[in-house]
Amino acid sequence: MSKALSPIEENRRTLAAQVAERIRQAILTRDLAPGSRVNQYQLAEDLNVSLVPVREALKTLEAEGLVTITPRRGRLSRRSRSTTSTSCISRVN
Repeated sequence: MSKALSPIEENRRTLAAQVAERIRQAILTRDLAPGSRVNQYQLAEDLNVSLVPVREALKTLEAEGLVTITPRRGRLSRRSRSTTSTSCISRVN
């Protein structure tokens, strides 16, 4: 996973928006494969950010319909845009 995501650099957009864009791209290009376990600490480390923007980014992606966060389960699931099937991405806390 660490090779799929490059660290965040200076930009005029918010850090959470930049993180959301990187995670979105990783999901859509299947660098973060459906059904794979995603460690938010590892995401933060790979992107060189704290956990807060990673969590904000995941909430943004949930609002966009790319992920569904299941409370107290640590699971993220993503609905494939090209099919009606649902894929799962698990979040490890």
